[in-house]
Amino acid sequence: RVNFIKSPYDDDFTAASCPAATDVCRRKSYLEPGDLVLTGRTRGAFTCVIYQSPLAKKQVWARGWLPSSALTPVAPMPSPKVADWIGTWYHPGGEINIVRGDAGKLHVAGEMTVPTARDFHNGQFEAQVTPQNDTIAFVDDGSVPFDKTDEDGCRVRMQRIGPWLMVEDNDSCGGAGVSFIGLYRRKK
Repeated sequence: RVNFIKSPYDDDFTAASCPAATDVCRRKSYLEPGDLVLTGRTRGAFTCVIYQSPLAKKQVWARGWLPSSALTPVAPMPSPKVADWIGTWYHPGGEINIVRGDAGKLHVAGEMTVPTARDFHNGQFEAQVTPQNDTIAFVDDGSVPFDKTDEDGCRVRMQRIGPWLMVEDNDSCGGAGVSFIGLYRRKK
């Protein structure tokens, strides 16, 4: 087990000495070997991470710091085959469907619903794309290359990592608070 470490902003901004390897900075929440996290910036010997249980029914993320020494990078699949992408991938609140498209491309469509106090916000995308090496990346419908535009719009990037589909977006694929970011599991 590796416990999460507090940030300087925890405990009503009174944890100024954190992150640090001290008892006062250690949270009760923890991760176990094999749990996959998305990493962010580092601060000294610690890395900022977010984690969501693959079995979660709700969109609940654990955020915090972990000792960098407890993290082992997981490499993307070097050259996923078309069959490695195809399927229905799910994540709390939404799913992404990838099927064979026209002219050797893949048809990628995603839907996400985020509940709010009195309503919900939703988002979606749909594109025809050609995977490039280990990545699917597109803007809006896929007609504009991901790396050839500075325009806004729904920007999505996907990679296969182990049994997972890792998805990143720019928070512009739906309503307020809607994001497709996360690790998706393929439905059987």
